[in-house]
Amino acid sequence: MLAILAMAPVVYAIKSLATGGSVLQGLLIMAFGVLNGVLFAHRQVAKNYPMLDLRFFRSSRFSGGLTVNVTASIAMFGFLFFLTQHLQLVGGKDPMTAGLLMVPGLLLAIVTGMAAAKVAVTFGVRMAIVTGLLLIAGGFMIVAFTDQQSSALPVLVGFAAMSAGGGLATTLSTDLVVSSVPEAKAGAASAVSETGYEVGAVLGTAVLGGLTTAFYQSHLDLPQALNPEQADIAQQTLGGAVEVAQSGPWAGSVMETATAAFSYGMQGSSLVGGLAVVVVAAVVFRVLRADRRVRFHDSLPTDRIELD
Repeated sequence: MLAILAMAPVVYAIKSLATGGSVLQGLLIMAFGVLNGVLFAHRQVAKNYPMLDLRFFRSSRFSGGLTVNVTASIAMFGFLFFLTQHLQLVGGKDPMTAGLLMVPGLLLAIVTGMAAAKVAVTFGVRMAIVTGLLLIAGGFMIVAFTDQQSSALPVLVGFAAMSAGGGLATTLSTDLVVSSVPEAKAGAASAVSETGYEVGAVLGTAVLGGLTTAFYQSHLDLPQALNPEQADIAQQTLGGAVEVAQSGPWAGSVMETATAAFSYGMQGSSLVGGLAVVVVAAVVFRVLRADRRVRFHDSLPTDRIELD
């Protein structure tokens, strides 16, 4: 219950603040969530058999690996928030075609995940993970500094770069998490790692999705001919703008301004996301430097691999 009361208010507050809700109300709701998070942590420390063993976080390998998992998940789900809308609502693709266009990026994630062990042996675990994070940041930056209104290619290239980086970084970081605790605690550590992905999925949609929506709403310049109800629907989401565009003679002008505003939203949230991932990469590079060696399971060719 405390975990739910910690996460739900924080996510709600982020979405509310990003879309123009009351600042005071949002901050109070967020403070309520943070308070419950503190109570949750205090209870876990006091219990003999906690749901989440906070002692795990004393290990820089565990903390660093979990940070990578959460960051990669936030980036991927935040990116998917606007990628799927762009392909279908801006590009006019049907769901099947949009899904097929994403397949090359997903295949890259599989390929880099399978090659992660070899890359780690050749260049070191730390460099491999940081490279993966920088590829994720690069995917964001491709979208941030290109025009997506005329073509979906920049977004798909960015998705491919992000998928490749995610496959590389998360494969190694997950093993870091599991191998950083005693063997008897490996199951618990694995569960925490999986929870990190789920938390990242929620935060990715809330934070980057909220930012995209906020940028979209702030740069949407609708025709004066729209009545207040239609304007409100178009103002909420790109999907709403498409719906309004289909119901009157102003279709062209509504779609033009809506797609331009959504493109700006993608660029703005991608810039924020890319810079944030670069910061995380720098932190992870420094954190993992403290551990000169990392023990891996039999999934990797060697028992001990140099970080440097």
